[in-house]
Amino acid sequence: MASPPRDPDVLDRPADPARVRELVRHGWISPDDRDRALARLLPARAWLAWADRMLLMLGAALVLAGVIFFFAYNWEQFGKWMKFGLIGSGLAIAAGGAAYRPETLTGKILILSSAVLIGPLLAVYGQTYQTGADAYELFAAWALLMIPWVLAGRLAGLWVLWLLIVHLAVLFCLNQVLEPNHVVRFEIVYMGLAALGALFLGLREWGNRQGWDWLSGRWTRIFLLAGLLFFLSIPVLIFITDDWARTLAGGASVVVFLVGLGVHGYRYRRIIPDLFALALVVTALVTAALTLIGRLMFDISENGWMYLFFGLIVVGAASLATLWLRAAGRAMAEEAHD
Repeated sequence: MASPPRDPDVLDRPADPARVRELVRHGWISPDDRDRALARLLPARAWLAWADRMLLMLGAALVLAGVIFFFAYNWEQFGKWMKFGLIGSGLAIAAGGAAYRPETLTGKILILSSAVLIGPLLAVYGQTYQTGADAYELFAAWALLMIPWVLAGRLAGLWVLWLLIVHLAVLFCLNQVLEPNHVVRFEIVYMGLAALGALFLGLREWGNRQGWDWLSGRWTRIFLLAGLLFFLSIPVLIFITDDWARTLAGGASVVVFLVGLGVHGYRYRRIIPDLFALALVVTALVTAALTLIGRLMFDISENGWMYLFFGLIVVGAASLATLWLRAAGRAMAEEAHD
């Protein structure tokens, strides 16, 4: 018998395909009920609505790219007031349109567009007045100025864009200031970025439980988890392959990596069952393990037989990981219907 919903209001929320699939995954409705619900939610011409949304988003992306390339190509022909006027008016029009119709798809795309235009505006300012600012300062200012948009927008894509800009600011600062001046090792910075990703992933899961529908898209979980695992894995892989990385910070990155995999593996296996997220965790673990095995093997010998043997190990590890994930998927399905 299916367990009752943890959130008593889950059945009172507006129906959408993602919500229906969630109910099936937890065993609260049957597959037949799912099919009937999806038939009502996704009529035969639903692909037209999907195509309309995709074309609108693609058009907005192309317009934003066109603005950036337009300024890059015609930079010398414009006076400074023309540059500021064109991009500033575009930002103001997009922000005004978003404020006028904030709940519509058009409004959401407009607020995202206005947030993106902050970056070119800052770049124009820096090039016009030759401020001498480094790239990380541009991205840091962009992220800072975006905060009102992010807080007001209630849009997952806007939060993800802001997080990407923050990560770029930190990475540019690492390459341009921190590492050249020996301020901090890169492992510490990468662990900090992983911690930031873990914080936002935790906020995403909490917000989803609170009924924040704008955070319910599964892609946000996968995107945040993939970024988190990337920043956890890179220091570990370098620690394994390069002798210069065998430091206290490198050793700490290995411990943080293993703890992070354990925490998120448990979360997406037991607390919030999600096979795709679990597969990302397993992939990170297998990648690190194969890197270690390859380092040990090729330190012994680099002849052709060793490469062949390592290839067989890779195939075996991938097969074992696949079998385990399939078993975990079956167990999740059974647990959802208990």
